[in-house]
Amino acid sequence: MGSDGKAATSDAGLTAAAEPSGPSDRPTARSARNATRAGEQGGAAEAGAAGAPDSSHHGNVSVNGTTPAGDDPAVMAVHPLVAQPEITAAAAAGVAAASAAGPVPTAPRAKRGLFAGGLPFLRRRPARTAAGAATAAAALQLVEAPAGTAGRAQRPRRAMKPLPWGRDFAAALVRREDTLTAIFGKLDAADSPRVALVAPRGSEELSRALGMRRLRRHVDMTGKDLMIVTRSGALRSRAREVGLAVVSNVKKVDFERYGRGGMRVGSVVVPLPGLGLLLRLALFMGALAALAAAVLLYLPRATVDVYPQTQTIANTVDATLSTDAPATVKPGADVPAHRRSQTLTRTVQYPVHGQATVKAPDGSDKQVAAATDDDIKQGTQFAQQVLLNQGRKALEDRYRDETLFQDSATVSALDTKANVKAGEATDLLEVTASGQVTMLSADKSVLRTVLEQSLPNKLDKNTSFIPDTFAATVLSAGAFDKTNNRLSVRVKLSEGVSRAVNVAVLRKALAGKNRHDAQQTVVENVDQSAPARIKVEPGWAPWLPRFTSRIDVNVRPAPTPQPAGSPAATPAATPKPQ
Repeated sequence: MGSDGKAATSDAGLTAAAEPSGPSDRPTARSARNATRAGEQGGAAEAGAAGAPDSSHHGNVSVNGTTPAGDDPAVMAVHPLVAQPEITAAAAAGVAAASAAGPVPTAPRAKRGLFAGGLPFLRRRPARTAAGAATAAAALQLVEAPAGTAGRAQRPRRAMKPLPWGRDFAAALVRREDTLTAIFGKLDAADSPRVALVAPRGSEELSRALGMRRLRRHVDMTGKDLMIVTRSGALRSRAREVGLAVVSNVKKVDFERYGRGGMRVGSVVVPLPGLGLLLRLALFMGALAALAAAVLLYLPRATVDVYPQTQTIANTVDATLSTDAPATVKPGADVPAHRRSQTLTRTVQYPVHGQATVKAPDGSDKQVAAATDDDIKQGTQFAQQVLLNQGRKALEDRYRDETLFQDSATVSALDTKANVKAGEATDLLEVTASGQVTMLSADKSVLRTVLEQSLPNKLDKNTSFIPDTFAATVLSAGAFDKTNNRLSVRVKLSEGVSRAVNVAVLRKALAGKNRHDAQQTVVENVDQSAPARIKVEPGWAPWLPRFTSRIDVNVRPAPTPQPAGSPAATPAATPKPQ
């Protein structure tokens, strides 16, 4: 096919492509196809009459501002891309031929319908020659050229900058149902030694402890540098167990930091706490504060002993103690009493006054000390007195809020036993006595009521008794009626009184204060004869409890001053050796 044929077909294709197809006057793909078909038909008709191709059309369309032979300037205005130096000579020849041939007749519109034009798979397209293919390529190049490139040479693309070392990696996508074999294959197929294993939906195999351990072993054996990208909580926890780095998205993949957030200072990455760490730290500090509050509010216990200024009131009364008396005390009536008992055993030693003759080892007679009948009798009586005295002390320790009357003391079920018989040699006589000691007692509160009733002047409402200062001294006593448990006594009752101390108000004022402020509070509320004694348990607690139920306030008499001790002897100087 000659150059004229090529020009004709190209010109026909360009003309068809340049015809406006709508209001926008833009070349469309349909016009391009029409131009292609027209060029193929024109090229087939003139194939025999065409000569050798013109070598002058193998270059650019415009050379040094001149138009090649056979080219019409009007044709150059058909499409603005023709003026570009990139258009080949074959395309220019096609444009000229299409302009000379005139418009291509349009075929009538086919009937609408599914098989209106026949079966689609039985229709044949006309054979496309080499010239027709070149013409179609030139036409499509003219139609599909990008807008805005006229008169401007295409710039070469810049090469992509190399990624930083930590960001240069390969990504392997892992699906939830992938097996370990498939995951290992994706890791081995990665073209980089640093691989980001992306599991957006997690992984059933890697969520198990065994699967994650096998992945770690495979990574160690192959020498891969691995990071896991996932938001699955199970997968993240399993990865941390075996020491693999985990991030939440691909943007955070950095094989220099390995998922550790921080601030870079030179070549060192200073880690910064994440939100999870801050949240855990806040929870820990909250739990620590709650524990400290519980310790400081509930654990401490305080005991405050105050010593107000006191004065002693005393009176002597005659009273009759009886176990049958009513609980309510009336002036001149019997005082209700209790019968208290204590069983105990004591051993006493008593000196002997007799003598006995014994044989010495050499066969001579020797005089030694021996117990007599009087010694045994007196030792038994002495053991009984010791038993009574010890019984009273035991009862006093047991019943601290009661006053015991020793004149009513009796010993029952007495059993005594001496270590030797009369006439036997011994240095000391040992008598063991056991029995039950019984005494009458009266409550101190009852005796205090008796004292108040016996006073000629009533006590002021602003004064109160100090419990630890009450004392009852028996001046004389009548015979004890063992049958009716009655005893008549003359007793001196005395107790210290002070200005009334409101313990509830004092507790409330002391709550939550330190020791220094607590001392000031006691001074403001109590007329003291001695500084208050404040004891807080445990000793490291800085404040008194904030709950009044944990504070005990005791009103006590002023402590007895201790006598000054004798000065310590100064050691004499050591004499120098002669």
